[in-house]
Amino acid sequence: MTTIEIDTRTIPGIGEVRWQLDDDGHVITVTDAEGEIHARVCVGDGVAARDVFRHPFARPGVPDLFARHEAQTVA
Repeated sequence: MTTIEIDTRTIPGIGEVRWQLDDDGHVITVTDAEGEIHARVCVGDGVAARDVFRHPFARPGVPDLFARHEAQTVA
């Protein structure tokens, strides 16, 4: 299997989204800061892959690891 990395978007302390091309097509992988894979989306063409890379959380089943959550205070 041949894999070519097209792009990676990293948000320090949160995780990353990686776009790769492999034998199965375009693969977008969402990982957290520890490198644990939370989602992997395979799409057939580059236009769809670019959209998933930019907005992976618009797809069902992909958790939004990059959402900034307000710190909760305990009274």
